[in-house]
Amino acid sequence: MAAVLLVWQTAASVMDSPLILPTPKSVLFCMGRLLADSSFWANALSTFVRVAKAFSISLVFGSILGVACGKSRFMKDFFAFPISILRSTPVVALILILVFSFSSGNVPVAVAVLMSLPVMVSSLFAGFALSEDDKKMMQMARVFSLKTTQRVRFIWIPKLKPFFKSGTVSVFGMTWKVVVAGEVLSLPNKAIGTQLSAAQVHLETQEVMALSIVIVALSFAMETLLKLILERDK
Repeated sequence: MAAVLLVWQTAASVMDSPLILPTPKSVLFCMGRLLADSSFWANALSTFVRVAKAFSISLVFGSILGVACGKSRFMKDFFAFPISILRSTPVVALILILVFSFSSGNVPVAVAVLMSLPVMVSSLFAGFALSEDDKKMMQMARVFSLKTTQRVRFIWIPKLKPFFKSGTVSVFGMTWKVVVAGEVLSLPNKAIGTQLSAAQVHLETQEVMALSIVIVALSFAMETLLKLILERDK
């Protein structure tokens, strides 16, 4: 960390152009002003609400589709093409398309769901690949005539749990980034992305960098908290 700050300070001193690269000290002061401003926290809360909405939708429907595709060849083939299209579509292009169909406040949520859903589907679908041990477990279940509910509880849930946890973390990280990107382009009334876009338009490089650091810090903190919650459930 110290090395990064030293390189940053040296580069800023050599360039001597705050518009292009402000010093760490000026960015830190700007960050302090942001954190002391109630309007920033109002924007942050609105962004977090959008992240929570998109994350919840992606988690629920992604899990359902992932299990459906894992259990049904028809469902896998049916959703293979739409999912591959969503994976190949650039985020910016999708945002610009949805701007015409959704309100500015809903565009980030819609884009985040469309981009995150395939991640959850693929993660859970991967859990249905059977190893030799899994095949033996299935054979044992047939020999002992286990009921469907018993197979789900004692075989499928433990098997799919690691894939669900991994997908959950990946979906959250992607959702946060896509929501902010959607806000930057759709410009809802209250949003960190809107504040970031306004700072860029007004050539407030210090504020752009300060906001970017805060966004990364918030994302990292919430993702770490999510991982701790998931690790407790073993």
